[in-house]
Amino acid sequence: MSPAAGLAEVAVVSVRTQARLLLLRPGSLAPLLVNPLYVVVLFGVVAAHRPSATLLTTLGLTAFVMAAWGHAMFTASHVIDEERFSGTLEINLTAPTGYLTSLVVRILTVTLAAAPVIAEVAAIGWLVHGTGLVVRDPVQFGLAVLVCLVGCAASALLLSGLLLLVRGARTLQNALTYPFYLLAGLVLPHSELPEGIRQLSDLFFLTWAVKGLRAAASGAAGGWTDLALATALAVAQAAVGVLVLRRVVQRLRRGEVSLHG
Repeated sequence: MSPAAGLAEVAVVSVRTQARLLLLRPGSLAPLLVNPLYVVVLFGVVAAHRPSATLLTTLGLTAFVMAAWGHAMFTASHVIDEERFSGTLEINLTAPTGYLTSLVVRILTVTLAAAPVIAEVAAIGWLVHGTGLVVRDPVQFGLAVLVCLVGCAASALLLSGLLLLVRGARTLQNALTYPFYLLAGLVLPHSELPEGIRQLSDLFFLTWAVKGLRAAASGAAGGWTDLALATALAVAQAAVGVLVLRRVVQRLRRGEVSLHG
């Protein structure tokens, strides 16, 4: 079997394994089940003002991005950590090759589980206001959703390594939600952010992914450019995440990181 075929087989097995684990541990999907409550609140706030379909779509997309990012930070990032606490990490570390690929694929699989939130948002829109998400460019929109989820998975890759390498990283984990929602332009428009924050925001993939989602929904110009920037930044972040995770696996194999600390 060629190396490429071997990695492909590892990837397929990893997807199946993680899918089974998600079914056995439905609690890990709890954040996604809570998301409808946020959508109802967001829609309820503007209900008395007879909001336009465009505004409802913007609110719905905001809820989706928040759910995807939160799911990546609090669920997908714990894939390797859960193995450590369950005692299976030691066994997997003995595998000569393929374990890093398995971790990357499993984290991506967990993150992609947030995709159905789009359907949740659309369904609640129909139930509450009689209109779902209005999307002018479905192809661009679908790609923007994919880039958003893959970028969130890349962030989870990076965080999963830091949770093991850096003492106190878990304490800071709770700070990885609302500050990043602000940075991505979900709370305030990107143009309204202070200059220094806006420059930092420009380096964050989620900023451009959000712009790409909104442009695809409204049909505004520049959506493909936003999507290209989001993709480039997400790929760069994924590369850093893989490097960090590889470093973590190497240190675990050498016994430089406590498996049970």
